[in-house]
Amino acid sequence: MEEYLKKIKRRIFLCRGWIAVCAAAVIILGELSGRGILLGGRTRTDFAVRYASALLFGEIIACFFLIHQNKRLLQNREKAQEQCRTEYDELRNMIYDKSGGFPVSCLIFLFANGAIVLSFVDMAAFYTAVSALAAALLFKCFAHLYYRRKYGL
Repeated sequence: MEEYLKKIKRRIFLCRGWIAVCAAAVIILGELSGRGILLGGRTRTDFAVRYASALLFGEIIACFFLIHQNKRLLQNREKAQEQCRTEYDELRNMIYDKSGGFPVSCLIFLFANGAIVLSFVDMAAFYTAVSALAAALLFKCFAHLYYRRKYGL
C-alpha cells in the first residue's frame, strides 16, 4: 500500500509540472504569435484557435481536478485501497493492453499536443495531425469496446 501512496504522490508532482508546462506554452505561443514569428489569430482558422485554447486550458483544469482527487486518496486510506485494487485489476489491464495500451495512449497524447504547436505553424499540418488524432482515438475506442465485450467486463 505504501508503494501505491508513493505512486499517487508522483502523479500529483507530474500534474503540477504539466500545469507549469501548459501555462508556459500559453505565454510563449501567445508572445511568439503576437510578434509575428508564428501564425497569428488572423491567419489561423477559427477551429485551430479554439482547438488550441480548449486543449491547453482543458489540460490545466483536468490536472487541477486530478491533483484534488489524488490528494483526497492520500487522506482516505480505504478509498486508496479500493482505487489500488481497481488499477491493478488483471482483466482491466489486459483489455487496456490489447486495445493498444501505453504506446497508443502516448501516440494520442503526442498527436493532441503536437496539433497545438502545429496550429501556430501550418494549417495543413495541423489538420493532418487532427485527422491522425481522430483516427487513433477511433482505433483505441473501438478496440477497447471490442475487447471489453469479448472478455465480459
